[in-house]
Amino acid sequence: MSLIERALERAAQERRKNESPLAISREVFTLSTEYQEMDSRISAMMQDRTNAFEQYKVLRTMILNANQQNGERTFLITSACMGEGKTTTSVNLAISIAQGLQETALLIDCDLRNPQVHKMLGLRKNSVGLANFLRNEVDFSQALIETSIPNLSLMPAGPIPPNPSELINSRKMTLLLQEVKERYPNQFIIIDSPPISQFTDASILSLKVDGVLLVARAGKTRMVAMESAIAKLKKAHLMGVVLNNINSPGPGYYYY
Repeated sequence: MSLIERALERAAQERRKNESPLAISREVFTLSTEYQEMDSRISAMMQDRTNAFEQYKVLRTMILNANQQNGERTFLITSACMGEGKTTTSVNLAISIAQGLQETALLIDCDLRNPQVHKMLGLRKNSVGLANFLRNEVDFSQALIETSIPNLSLMPAGPIPPNPSELINSRKMTLLLQEVKERYPNQFIIIDSPPISQFTDASILSLKVDGVLLVARAGKTRMVAMESAIAKLKKAHLMGVVLNNINSPGPGYYYY
């Protein structure tokens, strides 16, 4: 039994003992209760019948169809440059999946350079997470956080390491994605990463996942940047582009 499998088994035993709805330890649950106000771009997703809510349902349907056709369940969200909405897209897509009838979502913050996922979800701390797990400082269950949103768990980035690319490119990162996917057949893994044109991390991760979504911002993302990003994903399964910040009655998110 591998390290991750042993950690998952211990977490499952703890869950049964404490009747916890998620496979995380009591220690992690204590950390997860320290919340502040959720980012407004995320809290809007919790309101039914908004334009953003409906567009993310379209994106969720595309993800679910990919799973039904090809068994795809690990998805990387990246962008060409900073400030194009990739983290907002990652979090809102994970929430949309968690709001489904049978699916659960694991959101992993793989942006070990400028982690923002925990802030968007209203978590005050980012003291333990993926970086600690990859450095063998904590086990799998200790790196997980139970969010305030049902069926959505989070592995935050943790403290910013001095060697993010090396950690992302490690065998342990590959095994993490493989074993979580194999262990939980109804769980979708959404991964937020740094911009692909600025760092190598997203290129590395793109070969470890089932599919990639590239985020662009209307009126900001330049075509030359998009072409460069797409070229760096030529060996990956690029599923499409999510264009946000469309001029419409509400926030627009579209898949091509």
